[in-house]
Amino acid sequence: TLGFDFLRDVAPGEAIYITEEGQLFTRQCADNPVSNPCLFEYVYFARPDSFIDKISVYSARVNMGTKLGEIIAREWVDR
Repeated sequence: TLGFDFLRDVAPGEAIYITEEGQLFTRQCADNPVSNPCLFEYVYFARPDSFIDKISVYSARVNMGTKLGEIIAREWVDR
């Protein structure tokens, strides 16, 4: 393990600051934050056994591959 306990996800628009003494401070920095997950997080950055917003990265990748296969089969029939 990495030697820490998971507490919670960082909220959209939230900043977290940890002092050298280990004090934790959080602050909401945006008035009306919107969660916009980045596709690159699922495809390139995250480990397959990770979860992002309670969604399995592995399952998301499988579903994206399935959808891509359906599009290719439908639109590239003559190629």
